[in-house]
Amino acid sequence: MKIGLIMSGGDAPGMNAVLHSIWQTCMAKKIGLCCFHRGFQGILDRDIASLESPGNVLLTSASSILRTGRCMGFHKKDVRQDAVKILREMGIDGLIVCGGNGSLRGAKDLADEGFPTVGIPVTIDGDIFSSESSIGLATAVQAVSTELTALRHTADAYPGRIFLLEALGGKRGTLALLAGLAADADMIVIPEADTAVDKVVLKVQAVLNHRGSCIGVVCEGALPGWESGDQNSIEQYGLAILKATSIRVRYTMAGYGLRGLSPTAEDCLFAITCGTLAVQALADGKSSLIAGKKNGQYKLLPNDSNLNNSSDITWIALADKLGKLPK
Repeated sequence: MKIGLIMSGGDAPGMNAVLHSIWQTCMAKKIGLCCFHRGFQGILDRDIASLESPGNVLLTSASSILRTGRCMGFHKKDVRQDAVKILREMGIDGLIVCGGNGSLRGAKDLADEGFPTVGIPVTIDGDIFSSESSIGLATAVQAVSTELTALRHTADAYPGRIFLLEALGGKRGTLALLAGLAADADMIVIPEADTAVDKVVLKVQAVLNHRGSCIGVVCEGALPGWESGDQNSIEQYGLAILKATSIRVRYTMAGYGLRGLSPTAEDCLFAITCGTLAVQALADGKSSLIAGKKNGQYKLLPNDSNLNNSSDITWIALADKLGKLPK
C-alpha cells in the first residue's frame, strides 16, 4: 500500500509533528509514503517532496518542511478528476489532507470522486466543524492570551488607555474567543455574536467606567464584508471609540507570526495521535473521514462541514455570561 500526504491552505504550528507521526506510522506498518509540496496544486504539478528523513524532524520545530499551498481551481470537477488520475498513475491508494475547513472540504470532494481520503484538522482558526479543536489552535491561543495579558499589565501601569488586539481567524472567532476568555479580556468581538460598531463603543464605555482601562480582542472577520486577507478591522472600531470617548485607541495585531510558532506539547500530542489514526483508517479501507477530537477524545469523525461545533457554542455562552460580548 502507498499513501499520499499534503499540507493544504495556511500553515500552522504542529505541521511537522503531523508529518513525523505519519512517516513513523507508515514505516512501522511497511506502507509507502509519497509527500507533495504545495497542497492539491502539488499533486496536479507532480511536485513530489524529496524528504530525506521526515521521521527525524523535531516534533516541536516551527513552520513545515513540507510546503503548503492553495489550489483555487480544485472546486472544479475536472480538476479533481485530473488529480485522481495522477494519484492512481503514481500507485497511490489513499490521500491524507492536512489543513483547515476549505482544505478538508477539498478532501471530501476528492472522496466523492471515488478516491479514498482522510483529513487531519491543522489550522489556527479552529474552523473544522466536525472536530472540536484543530492542531495549531492551542499554540495560537496561548500566544494571543499571552499578548492580552501583557496589555493588561501595561494598562494597569498607565490607567485610562484602550487597547484593541486583532486576531486571525477569518469568519471564525474561535481563536479570539478562547484567548479572550483565557486572558480575561474586557471585551471579545467575534462574528458569531453582535459586532455592531455602536454596541462595541457602548461596551468600551461601560468597561472604562468600571475599570478605567479597556482590553478588547477582535476577530479579523468580525465586520460584515470581510474577505480573506483583509486586516485592520479594529481601526473602524477604534475611530468610533475615539469619537465617543476622546481616547486614542492603541492597536495590536496578532497576525501571521502565529502560524510560525513552535507548537505546544498539547498540539504535538494532537498531531501524533491524529497522524496515527489517519494512516490506520486508510489501511483499513476507510474514507471521507477526519481524524480529530470530539468530547475530548481523539477519534475518526465524518468529514461533514455541515456539522455544528458545539464546543464553540459552549464558550460563547460562557463569554456572554461573563459579560465579555458587546450587546
